[in-house]
Amino acid sequence: MAERERPLFSVVTVCKDAAGVIGGTCESVAGQTFGNFEWIVVDGASSDGTAEALSGYRRRMAHFLSEPDGGAYHAMNKGLALARGEYLIFMNGGDAFAADTVLAQVVAAGLSAEVVYGNEVKVYPDGEEEVCSSRPAEGISRLAFAGHNGIPHQAAFIRRELFDRFGPYDQGLRIVADWEKWIVFAAGGCSFAKLELAVSRFRMGGVSTSGERRREMEAEKREVRRRHFTPAEVRKGRRLFKRLSRYRRTGGFFPLFSTEATPTGNKRRIRFLGFPLLRIQTIGRRRSFSLFGLLPVWKSGIE
Repeated sequence: MAERERPLFSVVTVCKDAAGVIGGTCESVAGQTFGNFEWIVVDGASSDGTAEALSGYRRRMAHFLSEPDGGAYHAMNKGLALARGEYLIFMNGGDAFAADTVLAQVVAAGLSAEVVYGNEVKVYPDGEEEVCSSRPAEGISRLAFAGHNGIPHQAAFIRRELFDRFGPYDQGLRIVADWEKWIVFAAGGCSFAKLELAVSRFRMGGVSTSGERRREMEAEKREVRRRHFTPAEVRKGRRLFKRLSRYRRTGGFFPLFSTEATPTGNKRRIRFLGFPLLRIQTIGRRRSFSLFGLLPVWKSGIE
């Protein structure tokens, strides 16, 4: 492929034993209305029918690998090595573009920075969806990442040459290597731009969201913080993130009320000036409301 034919985007999909969800990922990539992109698929030698599900989309792929790997980031680095697009996005098995027009909308909005990112839609196991707004680019800094997971890689377009400058993902990390890379990019002075656009849909309950892996993830986070921050910087970063969160989606005004959801998505809390005011718990069709999270005040959907 001549340099003038270089695609604008490289969409990399890594997967393993994802037969139940890979179809949605494939449809969202293959269905993009903007055509100037290449699609790279790296399968970890799946044994559950994933490869067969992918076979129907092979003609749309620039590259397809199916072989054993050392984990998700090893597979992502394989895709990275093959990518020729100016910008790269990882849309892995079970993830999906939020709409068929996402790439076209990103191009129309303008690729004005080295990392251009938008929002993601979290899809909980019970089918509930939540649009999560990523932090504004004005809040991006090395220190801010000390207290925050960073930007969802499913919602970020990264200039390919950044990986040439700063290296690939750390394969020694199994869950948070993408977060570490945001720290490295920010420390290196890379530019970030935020789009008010839902870029991706992310299925909760995967490797980084399941309960049995949360302790491993927290251990990896502690290791990454030791690499890049002093204890004082970690404390300062956490305070900074809390302040930024208060201004999130408020136009710069301190919000009287704020909401938060649990990782499983079945509980929500409403806070007033940071004080827990109301807890809403949903189990199936049943919903209960508790004042201050302790005093039951209402139940609905009881059969």
